[in-house]
Amino acid sequence: FAGYPFFEDHHKDGKKRKNRWRAARDKAFAGSMMEFMRSVHRNTLVADGYEVRRMTRTPNYEKERVRQIYRPMAVAGTLRIQVGGPPSNKTMATHRDSSSVDSSAYYERVLREKDEIDTYGVNVLTADSLVVKTEGAYKLVWFDNYLYITYKKEREDPMYLAFYGERRSPAWQGSHIWLSNGNPVVIDENGSYSPPQEVFSMSYWGWSEKIAELLPIDYQPGE
Repeated sequence: FAGYPFFEDHHKDGKKRKNRWRAARDKAFAGSMMEFMRSVHRNTLVADGYEVRRMTRTPNYEKERVRQIYRPMAVAGTLRIQVGGPPSNKTMATHRDSSSVDSSAYYERVLREKDEIDTYGVNVLTADSLVVKTEGAYKLVWFDNYLYITYKKEREDPMYLAFYGERRSPAWQGSHIWLSNGNPVVIDENGSYSPPQEVFSMSYWGWSEKIAELLPIDYQPGE
């Protein structure tokens, strides 16, 4: 979604409700993409609790290979292997020896793997490695592949785990972002970035960065 949100203060609401809203706004700001972009602009990622690493995503070629050659048969204890060319009586062989059973177990294990393999960089990145140009109050940010961003001042919301059906204890909030068209984005000191359609997120931000969590561009914690 993209647009121009308008915020207005509710002056007539009581102090108790305003305090509750203020606390909710501060919670929404902490670990948000807005705060992250501000940290990039100020070059204070580590101090603000962010740990940024590069991530590359490549196809699982072994799984693709296994898909092409492995066809389990309905009869238990058999393995059907395509040895080349289109399926036919001549190109298919059926085996029932122990090596076939071992191969079948291997193929089934590979087929349970993900279609893509994620590889994470060892080095923690600084904002300087992401900013390619500075023009006055604006900074040009570019990166290839993905960034994996861990926010180490707040753990995952239990509702996030419940939404994806994960049965584990909350960990640090982890998010991925990438540039949809590979073009750089411009960010300012408020954490705004343009064009907004260029930055895509998944994982925690893919769940949390919704309209209900939006804040005014000039928002400051505690205000």
